[in-house]
Amino acid sequence: MRPFLAMLLLSTAALAHTVTLTWQLSPANDAIRQSIYRQVDCTGPWVRRANVSTTTVEWVDEHVKDGKTYCYYVSVTTNTKETAASNVAQAVIPTE
Repeated sequence: MRPFLAMLLLSTAALAHTVTLTWQLSPANDAIRQSIYRQVDCTGPWVRRANVSTTTVEWVDEHVKDGKTYCYYVSVTTNTKETAASNVAQAVIPTE
């Protein structure tokens, strides 16, 4: 079972934007790490933005720019390989 990824776009009073990703973990006894990948404008290469523990179910991207669109997915690494990716979540950052 792949992780399921949900996305929430938040704005602060200072007009700085963040993207908060949350997901559900699938049971995996040999999971050692989860990786979060991002793609700018949902084109081009996927870039690993973070490695998080196997109990983490939320991550905040504070490095987004106004007017850009970002795509994200989460994968789980086991002792032997990286699993299939979660669904892709898309965040459109408004232009201020």
